Amino acid sequence: MSGRKRYRTRWAAWLVIAAAFGCACSAVIVRGGAVEWFFMMLTGGLVLVSGLLPFIAIRNISVSRALPDTDIAAGEQLTIRMTLLRSRRIPMVWFALEDLLNNDCGLEEKNVSLRSVFAPMFAGEMTVHYDLDGLDRGLYSLSSVTVTCGDPFGLTCVRRELPLQSELVVTPARTEEEMLGDASASRYVQSASAEDEHVRTRQALREPGVDGVPINRSGSGPDTRAYRDGDSIRHLDFRAAARGRGLQTKVYASDSYKEWHVAIDQYAAPYRGDNELFDACIGLALGAVTRASDEGNLVTLHTEDWSYMLSSSAGRDRSAGLQELRRRLALLRPSTEQADKIHLDEESVKPFRDNMLKMISADWQNTERWNRLLEEMGSQGVRLELCLLTRNTVLSFAMREQARQLEERGIPVYWMHVAGRNEQRSAAGEGVKAYAMG
Repeated sequence: MSGRKRYRTRWAAWLVIAAAFGCACSAVIVRGGAVEWFFMMLTGGLVLVSGLLPFIAIRNISVSRALPDTDIAAGEQLTIRMTLLRSRRIPMVWFALEDLLNNDCGLEEKNVSLRSVFAPMFAGEMTVHYDLDGLDRGLYSLSSVTVTCGDPFGLTCVRRELPLQSELVVTPARTEEEMLGDASASRYVQSASAEDEHVRTRQALREPGVDGVPINRSGSGPDTRAYRDGDSIRHLDFRAAARGRGLQTKVYASDSYKEWHVAIDQYAAPYRGDNELFDACIGLALGAVTRASDEGNLVTLHTEDWSYMLSSSAGRDRSAGLQELRRRLALLRPSTEQADKIHLDEESVKPFRDNMLKMISADWQNTERWNRLLEEMGSQGVRLELCLLTRNTVLSFAMREQARQLEERGIPVYWMHVAGRNEQRSAAGEGVKAYAMG
């Protein structure tokens, strides 16, 4: 167990008791009176009860830990049952159980300490239930249980470490703001006029990374973009090539996006040690992926280490895929290096204007970073939307100015407010077995 020990042996008190017992023994030898014998029996009994009983009582004990489920969602209630068994039912001693849940998947390592004290007389089995509310996302490892046995006067503490390996996976919870960029999901998104929306759409369709040629809008016909290796010959614009514009690929408008890409910013610096903000970023990404899949779209979630494609077809395979995605997100850790590029699978980027990347981050100060990403996505024919998380309830002037600069480059910006919540607490459940005195 880490941290300062809660229970310890009182060596100064034992020094005084040992000196008193020695003086009593000397007085019995020299004088041998009733008072001397009484004082020697008193100090000797204290040495026997407080010094020897804890060592005898802690021998041949066993502890078991029971988890009802090793995979839960963040915010759900979890009950951990601890049971202590002893073969020697020695009275006049107490036991303390200490357990530690360690989570290192966040911006900083977080520990949840569990502790309970028993005062049995002749009971051989003691059980306690710990009710945990609001566990954060991550992988919690439980390595060992510390059992401490002491005397009723608090003079002696005997400690034993019992190895008991367990793991608990807390998957991210799907947040309320399921649809990224929806006006009902963000208090900062305001309804725009038709003219503003038209200008924003034209800006978002630019591709600065492809010879500086934007996508053209020409009446009711298909739009075009620069040709990329792997594009189908059927979608080549031969008329544009005949006019000397080079190889161009036709892209067709659709009513809704069929290919979604969602990316999570794992760079730790913008979160400034706020673990709830980082977990909210993961929760929003999970909500966007789930919503897109529910609507029948093919969606892929990208991180710095892996990419996962979630099927749009309903059934057992989709449920298993969603569960696997939750588990991967539970193990996601922040990174210390900044990643500016996201490599998309060429097979998933079809020659239609259906591809869109939603980047979820808290880095609103670094506009150059998102401009480089826009160029990278533009070279792959993918639109970019930026969802920025903040603790502020009112946007500052600097935040609005940064958003204006990004939107001028063709990056739609949406702000999401992340409210704080109460700290996680644990408590031992009450019961006759947990505090039995006989």
